[in-house]
Amino acid sequence: MILEIKNLSKNFGGIKAVNKCNMEVKKGKITAIIGPNGSGKSTLFNLVSKLMKANKGRVLFDKRNIMKLRPFEVSKLGLSRTFQDVRLFRNLTIREHLEIAMSQTDESLIKSVFGKKRNNIKKIKEILKLVELHKPLNTYG
Repeated sequence: MILEIKNLSKNFGGIKAVNKCNMEVKKGKITAIIGPNGSGKSTLFNLVSKLMKANKGRVLFDKRNIMKLRPFEVSKLGLSRTFQDVRLFRNLTIREHLEIAMSQTDESLIKSVFGKKRNNIKKIKEILKLVELHKPLNTYG
């Protein structure tokens, strides 16, 4: 398991936003969290990424307990989240957006945007095929 969530809970006053959540995510698998608005999905992601502090429970990432880590430390391990309201850079192409997202060596957005271009064409095309996006790589966002 790459991610294990054990009895994770978060309360806001008397409201139980996440209540004793248990979940496992296998490495290399796509896993979805579904539920209606207000069911705790965003709160769960905020807890796992350490943007919020849990009241109870544990989160293990790659068998490491991350409960005492700060958000940037969790991100450095390779676990981070995105937000629903995605803002693309209008002056970057699809290829450039994906190169930034795929970057694992630089933490700096500036270095990712203006740094040395990587040759990830094959991987980028695989990703676009997976999400059924059939546009030229030089299309601007």
